[in-house]
Amino acid sequence: MKRVSVTLMGASTIMAIATPVSARIIFCNNYPYEVYFSIAYQQFQANGDALDWLSRGWLGVETGKCEEFDSAIAVSEFYWRGETNFYKQGRGRARDSWPSKDGKKFWNVEGDFQFYQADHTKPEAQKPTFSTYEKSFRAKDGPITETITILEGGQVTSDATGAVEQ
Repeated sequence: MKRVSVTLMGASTIMAIATPVSARIIFCNNYPYEVYFSIAYQQFQANGDALDWLSRGWLGVETGKCEEFDSAIAVSEFYWRGETNFYKQGRGRARDSWPSKDGKKFWNVEGDFQFYQADHTKPEAQKPTFSTYEKSFRAKDGPITETITILEGGQVTSDATGAVEQ
C-alpha cells in the first residue's frame, strides 16, 4: 500500500499548550525519494495537567521541498519519524526510515492516521506498527519552531529557533 502525500491542516482537539502562539514544525527533504513524516506529541489540559500521547501522519514531502506539518499545533517538543515508500534497489527493493537508532516508540500505520494513547495502546487499525521516533528540541518558553531536513545522503539536520534545549 503506497502512502498518499497529504498536508495535514486544522486544529487539534486538545491543544498541547494553552497559548495563542503556534509551533512551526517544518520538514525539508533533499533525499532522492519522497519522504513521509509523522509526529507524536503529548497533549495537556488547559491547567497544564498531562494527558495522553497522540501520533499523527503522514505528511509527504517531495525531493527539494519543505512543508509545515500543521500550523495549528502548539507544542514545546515533539517526536518525529520519516519513511520512504519501497523503491527498487538492485534485484530487490528497499525502504529508508528515520530514525534508525534509539528513540521513543509510538503506533502508526501505512495510511493517514491519528492515534490517541499512541505510546502504549495498540490501535484497532489494519497492520499497526510500533515504530521508533526521534525527539525534537524542547522550547523553554512556549511552542517550538524547528526545521528538520533529510539530506541527500540520508543524514538529518535540525534547526530550532528561540530558547531551546536538547
